[in-house]
Amino acid sequence: MSLNKSLLMLVFYLFASLDLYCDEYSMIKDENHAKESYFIKIAALNSIKNAKKISLSTDFPTRIIFMRDYYSVISKDFALKEDAKRFLKKVRKKYKKAYLITLYKSTKRKKSIKKRKSSPLQDAARLYENKRYEEALAMFDRILIENPTNEKAALYYAKTLYKLKLYKEAKNRFDELLKKPFAKEEAREYLKKIKKRDKRNFFQTIFSIGAGYDDNVNLNSDKNTTVYGPYTLLNDTSKTKSAYAIAALLLQHGYKAEKFNIDSSFYTYNELLHSAKGNDLNFFDFSIAFSKDFDTFSLILPIGLNYLLLDSKTISYNLYATPRLKYTINRKLAAALFAIYNDNHTKFADNRDYISYGGGFEIKYLHDRLLMQNSVTYEKFDEKKTPRYDINKDLVKFTLLGRYALFTNFYLGSGITYEDHRYKDLDQILGYKREDKKTILYASVMKKLTTRSTAVIVCRHTDNSSNINIFDYKKNNCSLEYKYRF
Repeated sequence: MSLNKSLLMLVFYLFASLDLYCDEYSMIKDENHAKESYFIKIAALNSIKNAKKISLSTDFPTRIIFMRDYYSVISKDFALKEDAKRFLKKVRKKYKKAYLITLYKSTKRKKSIKKRKSSPLQDAARLYENKRYEEALAMFDRILIENPTNEKAALYYAKTLYKLKLYKEAKNRFDELLKKPFAKEEAREYLKKIKKRDKRNFFQTIFSIGAGYDDNVNLNSDKNTTVYGPYTLLNDTSKTKSAYAIAALLLQHGYKAEKFNIDSSFYTYNELLHSAKGNDLNFFDFSIAFSKDFDTFSLILPIGLNYLLLDSKTISYNLYATPRLKYTINRKLAAALFAIYNDNHTKFADNRDYISYGGGFEIKYLHDRLLMQNSVTYEKFDEKKTPRYDINKDLVKFTLLGRYALFTNFYLGSGITYEDHRYKDLDQILGYKREDKKTILYASVMKKLTTRSTAVIVCRHTDNSSNINIFDYKKNNCSLEYKYRF
């Protein structure tokens, strides 16, 4: 089964267990001119062969009906709702996603009289406007089962498929709607959007400028002294504070091949005009990622090189790879396993080159206005040459980030990162191992000014607690950036 078909079937099943919506999807009943009937929908499949297997496996009479682009396995009709509900309980012992559908068959041509404030179509449209697309799709689907000629429901159905990123199915629906005068223009616009997504090459450029402030650039400790073996050392507790300008550029290119995708990017971040001399920073990163989708799984292999300079002098460069296996659980939830490999070359001092490797787990949740992302990472650092007590270590990191759309185009974000650095070698003078525990708190505000421009404010508080005082520090950093996408 293809990815698009699998996702479509997932949507059809999503609210199968909720009796609450069964009556809401029904056509309005006129008690004097309509007759109710009920049946159980057992399964919906894109293959007649699989539908027949389900039908033959049941121990009660079933029928197979074709509904536009899939096959439904349904039970016999019931005249009484109580009988249908009792039958549904039995069916759900084996078919847990079965649900009850109510039909009202008109016995006369006279128009029925509405006895409720809103129609099923209005309820479904309200779900669509509130971005509850999966629920809306299920409602539009049932409306079209009862009334296949409902043109408004057909248009909403196609638009909802597009919102759920089921582009192939949406294209088929919009192609049909091109023949309908009332939907022709809107269908044409959506088909243009789908065609644009089908392009093989994608380009994007994001440029940002801004300003920042850091109250402890050099990471000086708050502690006055450090006991180092037989010596008591006096720490420099005067923090270097600095304001600076920001200039960043991101160039991205995506290529869609028949069996895999290639994404490449170039990113540079620069801190300029520091009020504290000797802190101008330049960071460059080039990466390329190969990805392949397997239904609900995606395999992604990014590799890259980054380069760091301080006042035009090379500090370090890194070769890295971060392969990732992503699993899309549903439209709201996705999880990923990833590995880390980093080959570091340090230039500002001798014998500081190292290799780090490890992996972790990430989970992402997106629902309406809320985006949540958390991860757990383990990374091992090993020196390349002579033993270094300040390099060999194990790092465990926990990250939790969230973003909420408070208003239209206005987002609030927050997060926390906790790092546990455990160094592996004893300091020969101190006689014990160094341990650092770092906590970083994040807060952000983002406002989309136009379809292409965004303003972002980000503040961070870092607290590094170490069993060696000289490495114990706190710092605060805030930045304001204006970003424009070409």
